[in-house]
Order: sequence, then C-alpha cells, then structure tokens
Amino acid sequence: QNNISTIDSTFDFSERLKTHDNYFYIEDDIKINDQLNVNIGLHLTSFIVKGKNYTSIQPRFSSRYLISKNWSIKASYADMKQNIHLLSNTSVGIPTDIWVPSTDSVSSQHSKQVSFTINHNFNNNKYEISLESYYKKMENLISLSEGSSIIAFGDWQDKIEINGEGRTYGLELFIQKKKGKTTGWIGYTLGWSYRKFDNINEGKWYPYKYDRRHDLSIVLSHKFTDKIDCGLTWVFGTGNNITMMNARYPELSTNGNIAPYDREVQYYSSRNNYRMDSYHRLDLAVNFRKDKRWGQRTWSIGFYNAYNRKNPYFISIDTDYEYLDDDSYSSERVARQSSLFPIIPSISYHLKF
Repeated sequence: QNNISTIDSTFDFSERLKTHDNYFYIEDDIKINDQLNVNIGLHLTSFIVKGKNYTSIQPRFSSRYLISKNWSIKASYADMKQNIHLLSNTSVGIPTDIWVPSTDSVSSQHSKQVSFTINHNFNNNKYEISLESYYKKMENLISLSEGSSIIAFGDWQDKIEINGEGRTYGLELFIQKKKGKTTGWIGYTLGWSYRKFDNINEGKWYPYKYDRRHDLSIVLSHKFTDKIDCGLTWVFGTGNNITMMNARYPELSTNGNIAPYDREVQYYSSRNNYRMDSYHRLDLAVNFRKDKRWGQRTWSIGFYNAYNRKNPYFISIDTDYEYLDDDSYSSERVARQSSLFPIIPSISYHLKF
C-alpha cells in the first residue's frame, strides 16, 4: 500500500480588500470649421481603499484637420490614471501574470501619452493608409523585487518595488483595402518599451517584458461567391524578454575553499537580458453559406496555427546527467523551450434567423 501525501496548493496573495470607484466624465465635439474638428474631455476619478483616497483630474484632447479631400492629420493627448497594476514574472519558468489593485501603500499608476497621425484615402476610398507616431510616459509602476516570485507564499506587497518609471514609443503603419471581392488590412508597429526602478538593474533603464520591437498583423478575406468565402490571419511578434543567468560558479567559503553542499553563485548581467524566439501563427477559415426560408445556415471549417508553429510559451532550466561509469558522471545545464497550442482544426455550424 502506498502512502500518498498532499500539500495545499492554494496561495493567498493578499488580504481581501474593499474599494470604492467613482467616475465622472464630460466631453464635447467642437467643429471649428469644415477642416478642423476638436474633441475635448475631462475625466475625474476617485479610488478609495483602506481610508486612502486617490483622486485625479485627467484631461483628454484630440483633433483632426483635413488638408484636402483625401489627406488628413490627427493629434491627441491623454492624461490617464489606472487603479490596477500588471505584476509579471520575468524569470525563467511559467510566465505568470496577475492583476493587483492599488492599495494604501501602492499608488495608482499614472501615464501621459501624445500621438500624431497622417492619413490618406485614395482610389475613390477603396484604399486607406495611415502612419502614427506615439510617446507614452508612465509613473508609479510596480515590479517584482530581485529574486522574488509570484508563485510563493506571502503577500505580494512584500515582494515588489514601487514608484517605477516607464516609457513607450514607436511608429504604427496601417494599410487597408475596403472594397472589392478581396478585402483586408495590414498593421505593423515598430515599438520600444522600457522600465526603471531604483533597486532593480542598478537603477538603469531595462527593456520591459512585453517590449515587442516588431508587431505585424495581416488579415485578408476573399468572397468567391455569395455562398462561399474564406479568410486568413497571420500574426508575427518579436519574442518576450526574460531574465536568464549568464554564468555560475562555486561559492567560496571564508577560508577560500569551495563551500560544501554544491552551493553556487549565479550571475545575471541585467534584468530581461534575453529575448525569446519570435511568435508567429497562421489561422485559416472557409465559410459555406446557404439561405433558407427561415434564415441562413453556415458551415465553417478552420485551422488555428495552420503550419503548426511551435511558439515559445516559457523556458525552463534543466540539468542533464551523463554517467561515465558506476562511480562518476558529468552534468550540463540546458535551457528548454515549452510550447502550447499546435495546429487545431475546427468545424462549426451557425444558424441565423
């Protein structure tokens, strides 16, 4: 008979909190003339938690100016407060993310963003192209302290650094075909995202986990007949950043000898010093429609991740052993990638009355 022991796998990340959210928003669209439209707004908020009241006044502004019938430029500014934070695990292992609230000791995060866009429609509005630039500055960010983990016992507030700074900026290109049997769009973003905390990475700027340098989406649909159409979506994104060990060496005791019990010192050059492989995926779908007296029925056949790309989900560090003889062996540290969601076919049946 085998004795099976179990442990409680429930983790209490924090005490139960009661909060009160109050919002008030006012905006107005103003037409200056036939060329210039302006939208002005004001967002007032109050977030009360454990007797602490976070109030904010958040102005918003956007405008559009018609240079000609087919050309326009846009500009916007937004001041925003957010009362929840995304806390991410950036070390090797399962990429755990949790949302945590602002508390009496963790302030609401604050951001300011500006953007400028130029837009062009051509060929009788059959095509549209736009180019946007943006810059976002953030304050009161949080991050896990060095060596801390989300999946562990204890309150998350005891494992974080606060009052961090962030900056995100880049360019976005959007091209769309609106008319014809074949329609779709292409969106591409070239972006940078960085963070800085006093007690992380020696107080220097480092790339955020979701600092995605290239982000590309292609969406196409084609109508063969009134009864048959198909679509495809292809996405590509630069891989996430994680923190990997650069080197390891035996720990020395006070007398200069190697410490017992195989203790070692691990060296990390910086936070988020390793970028995982890029993510890309193709989804396909074909729809077969038929009109009935009572409505329409549709058969849909699709493939998620059609070419079975093994996209990285997380990386784990393992030790491989090779036995040389009965009394000795050699070992090697290896990094292994784990993936999820291979090719997944699907068939669905829709009724529309």
